[in-house]
Amino acid sequence: MVDHLNQELEVQKEVSILNMNGNLFDILDSCYRNPKSMETFWDKKKKFSKVLSLILDVKLDSSAKTTFHRYIDYFINYTIVFLIKKNDDFLQLFSEVNDKSKRATFMDRYFSNDLISYEMVCMILNDEELIKKIGSHHEWIEYPLMLRTSYLFSISKERGVDETDIIPRELDLDCSFKEYLLSWSFEEKKASSLFDMGKIDRDFIWRGGHDKLVSIAKSFCFAAFASTHARRGSMSNRSISLENVTLPTK
Repeated sequence: MVDHLNQELEVQKEVSILNMNGNLFDILDSCYRNPKSMETFWDKKKKFSKVLSLILDVKLDSSAKTTFHRYIDYFINYTIVFLIKKNDDFLQLFSEVNDKSKRATFMDRYFSNDLISYEMVCMILNDEELIKKIGSHHEWIEYPLMLRTSYLFSISKERGVDETDIIPRELDLDCSFKEYLLSWSFEEKKASSLFDMGKIDRDFIWRGGHDKLVSIAKSFCFAAFASTHARRGSMSNRSISLENVTLPTK
């Protein structure tokens, strides 16, 4: 009953959006499976951004897919894969999207698209000014940071990744998430700076502490990462603090 009511409300919302913006359906219809129309409309910066703002009001994970939903899916997916080519494109795209929660929704969908390259992921994450301008980074940045970390691990030598390579210093991030990334880097034997931070004593590692820490890292990190990767969700509410673990030092 509740689901049915929610579905009815979503339908009414979609009808309201279309009624208030009479040519929205026509715009989406003309762009659907039509790359040339999408490219042409992309040049109309403010109008394009306005359309994006409107369609981000529509709940796309509804079980009842309509023609309107298919048009929106195509519009967003084409924008993500083919139109956004550099960081400044996001500022153009969001010029009329003032609601930061809508921006977060788009960014989450952007990074969840498997056609987005690691190069593009890294380019965006390295631009902290852009991240701040987009806003609400707590709602979307964890998954791309995990993508970048995984990529860096795949191309780096043992002990070749520094803390600052995986955790942006200028951004306020959840402490448990930062601990998660550090634990993961230790488990993969990629962390170069854990010893320098005074968290782990090198001699203790070779005396047998390594197995204990790896066990901790595995239990907290791999299960969490697998679950998060599958659902494209947030790690913010997952408690993985290591503060109660006592490690002997010299």
